[in-house]
Amino acid sequence: MTTPTYATARRHACPDEHRGPHGETLATIVPDGLDIAPACTVCRQAMRPVGGPLAGRWQADACCVPAGPGGTWAGPPRDPGACTRCFGTRLAVICVGCLLPGCDGGHPGGCAECDGDGTVPCATCDGDGHLFDETGQDQGLCPNSWCTAGAVPCPACSAA
Repeated sequence: MTTPTYATARRHACPDEHRGPHGETLATIVPDGLDIAPACTVCRQAMRPVGGPLAGRWQADACCVPAGPGGTWAGPPRDPGACTRCFGTRLAVICVGCLLPGCDGGHPGGCAECDGDGTVPCATCDGDGHLFDETGQDQGLCPNSWCTAGAVPCPACSAA
């Protein structure tokens, strides 16, 4: 069974702006099309959308479910309402790019060609930004109009 991947989402946070144990605002990501209602672990109020839509790639991962033999808890029972990974939904939303819950997906998608950087070394100047003759003398800036400091947009993931 494959887990669906969601491409758009919204950040949800406690309406009273409660903070977690490390001072971070209690917030999570809710993908569009995934019917979950996270609640604040402090006041148990329903979290509300904050900010605009997010673009990225997320999957839902089971959380706070019995994992022991016969569907029992392996260890002490957990309170999903106190879990800052799933916020009571029993589904932790995980960023496909970094595999972390709560990530807003605002980082490169992991292109194999450029390692998510968005650029590759310029073939014209071999990534130097300047042209050199066979004796090593500098012949000036790279003539490739797309080249910036020896890098050009990645042909695999950039439309430039």
